[in-house]
Order: sequence, then C-alpha cells, then structure tokens
Amino acid sequence: MTSTKKRITAVLTATVLTASLAVSTMAAEAPDEPVRVSGYKGSTLEVGERSGLIIGPSGIDYTVTSSDPDTVAVEQVLTFWVAVAKGAGTAEITASNSTGECGSMTLTVGAAADSAPLEVPASGDSAGLTDNMEIRQEMIRLINQTRKANGVSELPVNEALMNAAQACSNQRYT
Repeated sequence: MTSTKKRITAVLTATVLTASLAVSTMAAEAPDEPVRVSGYKGSTLEVGERSGLIIGPSGIDYTVTSSDPDTVAVEQVLTFWVAVAKGAGTAEITASNSTGECGSMTLTVGAAADSAPLEVPASGDSAGLTDNMEIRQEMIRLINQTRKANGVSELPVNEALMNAAQACSNQRYT
C-alpha cells in the first residue's frame, strides 16, 4: 500500500514538473482554436490502443466526435474522453461546447505491431496504465482550476513532456 502511494506521489510530482516546464516552453504561443484537443499518447496510435483525450479549457461540458468511428471511436469514461483505435487510417477528433466553440486533432492509427509487453516491476505494486491516465487527467484539471482561480491562463499540455515525466516516474526517480 505504501509503495502504491509512493508511486502515485511520484507520478503527481512528475506531472507538476511537466506542468511547470510546459508553461515556460509554451507561454508565448497563443491557441489557434478556443478549444484545445490533444491525446495523452500523441497523434498516432496502434490498432487496439486507447488514449485519454485532453480537452481544454477544463470545467466545461464537451461533445466529442470522430470523423471515422471505424478508425477511431471516442467514448466517455466518467468525466473523461478516451480515443479507441479500431482500424488503420486517419480520423479527426472534434470537441465542441454548448456555445459552438470547437477544436480538433487528427489521430493516425497504424496496424498493431508485434512488440514486447510493458515491463512491470517485480514487486507488482505499480499503478495500472488506466490509473496513471486518470491521475494525469485529474492533476491537469486541478492545476488548471487553481491557475484559473488565480487569474492565470490554463496550462497547455505538452505530450512529449508528459511522456518524459511518466518515463522518469516509471524508473522510480525521486
């Protein structure tokens, strides 16, 4: 139990570090669209993969659609949206809010590759990928909620930094 708490704390610490770095690297960029859409795993997936979608600004209800549900389906899991790679090809994922503002991203799906399974620490106490995704999404939501309450713009998410932070956390760096 204590190891799981340490792991979650490490993930949260890495996410906060990522958030700080993302602000400094993207502060000069103005969003092209009023709604930002990105995926935790970037813009490419393999058939069968799932990727949480990051949609901002947070705190707003969105309707999320796929231009080709046979290639990428979208589904809502609790309060989060997930892209599910169904078949090879490309699909546009669009998120819109009740005022008609929208944003989109393109997801490309390749055929599933024969790859080695993810390494799991021998202790078996690591949080699952779904748990990590939920922790990431919740951390981003909380950071943006705090930033908004303090009159600061919401945090843009940088996939490369998020994945680097996760890799560090997976190696149990503190």
